[in-house]
Amino acid sequence: MTPGRGDNRNRLSAIRRDTSVKASRFVIAGAAVLAAWSVLGIAPASAAMLGLSSLAGAQTLSWSRVPSPSPAINNALNGVSCVSASACTAVGSNSTSRITSGTLIESWDGASWSVVPSPSPDANNTLNGVSCASASACTAVGYATTASGADETLIESWDGTSWSRVASPSPGFFPQLASVSCVSASACTAVGSDAANSAGIDYQTLIESWDGTSWSVVPSPSPGINNNLYGVSCVSASACTAVGSDDPGGGGGTMTLTESWDGSSWARVPSPSPVEDGQLHGVSCVSAGACMAVGYYFVSGTTHHKTLIESWNGTRWARVSSPSPGNFSRLDGVSCVSMAACVAVGDYVARSGEDMPLIVAWDGASWARVPGPSPGIGSQLDAVSCVPAGACTAAGSRINNSRHDKTLIEARPPA
Repeated sequence: MTPGRGDNRNRLSAIRRDTSVKASRFVIAGAAVLAAWSVLGIAPASAAMLGLSSLAGAQTLSWSRVPSPSPAINNALNGVSCVSASACTAVGSNSTSRITSGTLIESWDGASWSVVPSPSPDANNTLNGVSCASASACTAVGYATTASGADETLIESWDGTSWSRVASPSPGFFPQLASVSCVSASACTAVGSDAANSAGIDYQTLIESWDGTSWSVVPSPSPGINNNLYGVSCVSASACTAVGSDDPGGGGGTMTLTESWDGSSWARVPSPSPVEDGQLHGVSCVSAGACMAVGYYFVSGTTHHKTLIESWNGTRWARVSSPSPGNFSRLDGVSCVSMAACVAVGDYVARSGEDMPLIVAWDGASWARVPGPSPGIGSQLDAVSCVPAGACTAAGSRINNSRHDKTLIEARPPA
């Protein structure tokens, strides 16, 4: 459902981050609301009918920073998933040097965040997304880089007691997983990309599926020269939506990429692409016919980029107007509890030149910017997870006065 920054550089970060303005960071996020419905016994399609749009009435509630551990010199949270206001899991990576990095998983019990031990099987390890079907069933995905420099997919599972690595396919070259969505403990979908050759060019989409026993690769369209999937949201085992970008001509200009799963196969679905470099990084669906996707696009003739939001009505994707403060703004994660109540997060560059968190909210009619804390000398939010009661949790990172990355969690209370 919902979706490493720091010293772990990788080829997706170069695509996702404007390196002329910000450090190259791998920030992928997706939405995580379906697990909360599962815990409450509510079908996704019926959430709005049951009045679970209290998030819309909570849009004016204030966001605040919540203390969170930063156990190493550099730390970042890339994904978060909540099944209730008192049960959340956030994932990312941390490092004490530029040579190695380890997975980072933190848990919220309603009172405080704490680090939970997690496997770090290789020299460099990053978790990019997490999805919890219940408080005792979570799946986190990312990648690991061996000492020889080879990438492999990394999937870890929580059984209510401990995290453990789960075997997963690593096809092609440099395979990495960016996001995951679970509708139950035995039905998950993870997305990312892998290269067709050892030169690290000509990337193709990568989708893997969990059936409760094993992970397997599922064929998916790769329409361009370079194709990447950054976010995925499933409302059932037979209805998923994945978003990302593709480079049709191999010249570096990207277009939005949306793909849909009908229970049998993945198919590309047309989506609007602004004139230059449109990318979608996060998606949240409340039914097979209702989704929101977020990302950014470059302004033609400039290096400026602006937020990009698109909405799916079951028939087509359409662009929706969204706030874009400053000349450099982007959205990385989104979470919807109904199509009248969504929250998206990202960052923008202030006039001071510092990264600032960006929070925007959808009330069913328009997107509006929402005030939130901006700690450190630079900070960003990479993922968000909201539950039907109206509580939302966003995760990311901040830069302290020593210019080290530290975890950042911001939250809004229930309505």
